[in-house]
Parts: sequence; C-alpha cells; structure tokens
Amino acid sequence: MKVMLSCGIPGVLHMQKLVLPLLGLAVLASGIGSMAQAAPPAESKKSFKKDVAPVLQRACASCHAGKSASAGIDVSSYKALMAKRTGEPVVAPGKSKQSLLTLSMRGEDGVAKMPPGRGHMREGTIKVVEAWINEGAKNN
Repeated sequence: MKVMLSCGIPGVLHMQKLVLPLLGLAVLASGIGSMAQAAPPAESKKSFKKDVAPVLQRACASCHAGKSASAGIDVSSYKALMAKRTGEPVVAPGKSKQSLLTLSMRGEDGVAKMPPGRGHMREGTIKVVEAWINEGAKNN
C-alpha cells in the first residue's frame, strides 16, 4: 500500500521531513547573524584634542592659562595640563576620582566648584573629561 499525501505524490512526506528542519536551521542561522550585526557599537575612546581641549579652552582657560595661570593650573596645552606640580595632580591618568580637574568640575572633596560665578559644567561634559582620564589621559 502506497502512502498518498493530499497532493497525490508518493514520497513527498519523506522529503518534507528532511527539508523542513533544514529550512528551520537556515532561518535560525540568518536570525543569529542579524542579531550579531544589530549589536550597538563600542563606546569610542575620548580624544584630548577633539573632546577635552575644547572644554578646557571654553570653560577654564580665561583664568587657567599661561604664566599667570590661577593656582598654577595651566590648561592651555596637554603638556601644561600634565606638568608636575606640588599637591594633587591636576590629572591622574586612569583615576578621574583623584584628579583635581574633575574634583573641581564637580566641587567634591573640599575642592571649590569650577568655573566660579559663570555657571557650572553640565554632567555630560564632566563625564567626557572623566572618560578621557579613565582611559589613560592620552595626548590624542
């Protein structure tokens, strides 16, 4: 006795048992591939030149630049910002919580909040500077 399917073709049932699972695997594999492509991009590294220097020039350089820099903190260049000084480092690479720069932006640990009298920095701006410091405070 031959098994006849509704389509009337003998043996189609055997082929359906083989094709359907393979088709299911193909659909699953294509879905996994698209999920991998949909992953969000990694956070980009912060750049001193592009991200940090413009903030320092805009918010700090009017008082903290050149030979007469207030409190001896000079933000006019990477070299000046990273220069050794007595007391806490202005920037401690990899340690934003111990860097005078971010402590002053936040007004934490007894450090006066900067900039004074002109409004303070936005949280997003501070986070950019903190990220740069935590990434090693590179001259990039």
